[in-house]
Amino acid sequence: MRISLKADRSTRKIASVMSASALTLAAMISAALAQTESSLTPPGVHMERSPGTTSTLPAPVFFDRQRDGEIRAANVIGVTVSNKSNDVIGTIVDVVFKADGQVSSIVIGVGGLLGLGEKNVAVPYDAIAIATDKDSIRTATIDAQLSTLQAAPAYVSERTTFEKVQDGIAALAKEAQKKATEFKNNMSAPAQQ
Repeated sequence: MRISLKADRSTRKIASVMSASALTLAAMISAALAQTESSLTPPGVHMERSPGTTSTLPAPVFFDRQRDGEIRAANVIGVTVSNKSNDVIGTIVDVVFKADGQVSSIVIGVGGLLGLGEKNVAVPYDAIAIATDKDSIRTATIDAQLSTLQAAPAYVSERTTFEKVQDGIAALAKEAQKKATEFKNNMSAPAQQ
């Protein structure tokens, strides 16, 4: 009888922990993904969602292909950055845009090994020369030494919604691991009379 009570108690405890974890995860994802129209609309711009209304934004223009002279951010991120002596400085990890859509800076991950211990440093867009060689391989060159970039201040940026969700999931997983360990310890402890 004692064993079945303990099993029922443990089953309820597991169900309770899992329910709490699921609710916490759902709340975190909802909060991270729920963005109001005002957070997506630039200041001074009024947008209506209902059909037939006007907006202060110009009508969109659609393109059917990439135009000459354009480079996609996705094709720049990950490009190795070297200096004029061909020493590898780091890798482009982000492209930062101004509110008007113009590229303001390139973020380079310097130092570290396989992304561990890496420091992000932002440099003005015009400090980097991006080229494509005859084999369609993109390269980036900067007129600086690795030691100069390593000594530069670390670039701090706002967290993306995805990064916030990842943080929440990691915290939830850590808490679930802690609860599972507590539960395991409680299950293996001798029953008190």
